[in-house]
Amino acid sequence: MLSKTQKERLRYIHSYGWLIEGNYNKTEESLQRVLKAVETIEELWYLSTIIQWSVEEGDLAYFYKHPLCDRGLAMTMYWCFSPNELYLSQQEGKLSSYEQPYLDLVKEIESLLTSDFYKRELIAFDLFNSSFKIKNKGLELIPDELKKPTEGSTFSLDTQFIFEDVDVDED
Repeated sequence: MLSKTQKERLRYIHSYGWLIEGNYNKTEESLQRVLKAVETIEELWYLSTIIQWSVEEGDLAYFYKHPLCDRGLAMTMYWCFSPNELYLSQQEGKLSSYEQPYLDLVKEIESLLTSDFYKRELIAFDLFNSSFKIKNKGLELIPDELKKPTEGSTFSLDTQFIFEDVDVDED
């Protein structure tokens, strides 16, 4: 269960208050401030869900290298980028320059997942029982251990609960 302070932080992220248009350095500083305040794996999971597609691929390291990040969250982030399709494109010589940074990101997360970096499994992730529409093509290019489910709690992608306690001004 998230505290009122955690929900306020999630509202701030959801409203893009942290995003400073035209100034990447200030945006990065703002994102780092928010992430330093994160108190639980649940909050980190929701933040990553809300923000994942709004940051530079390099900034995603703040999530998967965060001290609270566990194997389940890292697996979720890893599979968001369809690593099997990226590896297949690379193998076939069809990887675009746009896709290269994402392949690099996938390789970095993969190296952490196949090492001892993540000591805990608090968030459940099951590739084959998830909302990901994973194509079987190229799955053989992914290490078997990254296809196995993690243990832990599951959370809903519905972020509406964040706004439940909000007082609305009626003008």
